[in-house]
Amino acid sequence: KLIGAFKGEALVGIGAAKIIDNYGELKRFYVPEEFRGQNIAEGIVAELEKWLATQKISKSYLETGIHQ
Repeated sequence: KLIGAFKGEALVGIGAAKIIDNYGELKRFYVPEEFRGQNIAEGIVAELEKWLATQKISKSYLETGIHQ
């Protein structure tokens, strides 16, 4: 599941969750620099965790790459 956060018409953040076996993987987060510090990523994480819960997934991990 990929979701975006908007301020008006502007896309100000994205994030995704993938179900792997019996856990969720949170990944692909991005918030442009000018919108950081506004709790946008926290809101995206919360929405993805809610979605995982509806899928009966209670454990999730944040996937990070070597370039982050």
